[in-house]
Amino acid sequence: MLALQYPRDPDDEPILNLAIQEQVDYLVTRNRDLLDLGRSVDFRLRYPFIRVVDPLTFVQDIERDRMQADVQKPEQNSQSLAVEKSVEHES
Repeated sequence: MLALQYPRDPDDEPILNLAIQEQVDYLVTRNRDLLDLGRSVDFRLRYPFIRVVDPLTFVQDIERDRMQADVQKPEQNSQSLAVEKSVEHES
């Protein structure tokens, strides 16, 4: 894999390249250079799997995902219950 070169802040290159290599979902940072890069259209098109966010945004995303998962659980549980009842009636 070709290493990403980041002339704006070469010290960030190892972090970026590790994130790309491991195909992380999030790169959480307060570093302005990395946050600006994460908002760049070119970077987002080339590495759509990485979201470069600040810590607050990361926590908000995790909380949102948790809330969405909690909302979906009752639907999944009711579907499982319907299948179980259907199997009981067939027996």
